[in-house]
Amino acid sequence: MTEESNNPGATPHPLNGSLWVGDLDPEVSEQQLYEVFTQIGQLKSVRVCRDALTRRSLGYAYVNYLATADAVKGLEDLNHHEINGKAIRVMPSERAPSNRRSGVGNIFIKNLSAEVDNKALYDTFCQFGKILSSKIATGPGGESKGHGFVQYDDDASAQAAVDTVNGKELVGQQVYVGLFKHREDRDTNLYVKNLDKSVTDDTLQQVFGEIGTLSSATVMKDEEGKSKGFGFVNYEKSEDAHSAVEKLNGHKHEETEWEVTKARKKTEQEAELKAKFEKVRRVMLDNANMWVV
Repeated sequence: MTEESNNPGATPHPLNGSLWVGDLDPEVSEQQLYEVFTQIGQLKSVRVCRDALTRRSLGYAYVNYLATADAVKGLEDLNHHEINGKAIRVMPSERAPSNRRSGVGNIFIKNLSAEVDNKALYDTFCQFGKILSSKIATGPGGESKGHGFVQYDDDASAQAAVDTVNGKELVGQQVYVGLFKHREDRDTNLYVKNLDKSVTDDTLQQVFGEIGTLSSATVMKDEEGKSKGFGFVNYEKSEDAHSAVEKLNGHKHEETEWEVTKARKKTEQEAELKAKFEKVRRVMLDNANMWVV
């Protein structure tokens, strides 16, 4: 057994010495990347990917070393290195779309503090296995959206990360960590609210676990460790999640009645609220325009 196989967090070896470099400042050139990465070893090529029409940088590039060992060192030494005042991300190059989109080893992290950046995310989750990619989702101004993604090279590492970090505090905020689901598989995640203070993760596990196998069950807590009155439950099978909504929506526990629904993105919730507001606005306008005879 090799030294690397004994260390689950060891840096993954890039194939053929090729690296993907992302989060680039728009003004970063091939020459700048060459000057940074050539300090590690001899380069075969450097290419900043650009828009075919405008020739503007797309924010990522490919750097190819002659020796795989140099690529490994470049990955270890230059990930999160700053160029033009902006931290870059360096990952093994994976150009096969089927491998990138397979979903193997993918986890989703939400409720992240704005203080958690790409480096902090990587440093937190690299202990569980080989990370192929990791990123904090950001808005137009580069501000954190409060969630991120990590992809490992196997499902076992992803599950270990979920089991260990889900429900724990990261920079003062309790985070939710779950296996990432493709859009067609996301019906497995449920939102549970109206939870009284006595409800714990174990309570959710016990109640929802009677219907099917769970990937996770978490009661969200505030800075003092007190329940916020809601939580998330994730099933392995979508049919179990559908059954849980039917059977447990309205479930009575102590003096409260739980509301169990499909977990939705914030954008979906905002769209629904906007639609409801528009409907109310139209009714008010219609009433204001009515003639009284």
